[in-house]
Amino acid sequence: MSRSLTLFILIWSCAVGPCTASAMACDATAPAEILDCLEAAYSDRDIAALEQLLADDYAFHYGGARSWDKEAEMSSSENMFRSELVVSLDLELTAPTVTPGDEPGEWWLENVETRLVVRARDKDGEPQEYTVQGNGHRFGVREVTGPARFQVFSWFDPGR
Repeated sequence: MSRSLTLFILIWSCAVGPCTASAMACDATAPAEILDCLEAAYSDRDIAALEQLLADDYAFHYGGARSWDKEAEMSSSENMFRSELVVSLDLELTAPTVTPGDEPGEWWLENVETRLVVRARDKDGEPQEYTVQGNGHRFGVREVTGPARFQVFSWFDPGR
């Protein structure tokens, strides 16, 4: 994620419209498969699924500093998912290296390439497309019991 995506999310968080959540369950059987579930939550604009995928202690870090927590992530995502101006979201998360975490049942997905394409309409109805790409992202994932077998507890964006 980059500054432009952060700015984009903040701008879109002002425009809220109807959206329904399908509460998709993540059926990941391995830590790296949670990336597929995150992609689906974005493309389906499924805020309930996203909430299940993020741990209560989730933190997003940009350029080494903690930028926001789960509450802020959910608020900005919900506003973007519900915006009538957003036509579609396409999130791609690829090529992770999986390493064990410090605690049992935790892993780090490292060197993740990210690409978010947001297709939207401006206030005059003209089509717009925003693409944000990054590499070297790092996701902390832990195994849990509940609707999702794994949850993201940390997302580091190096800000390059």
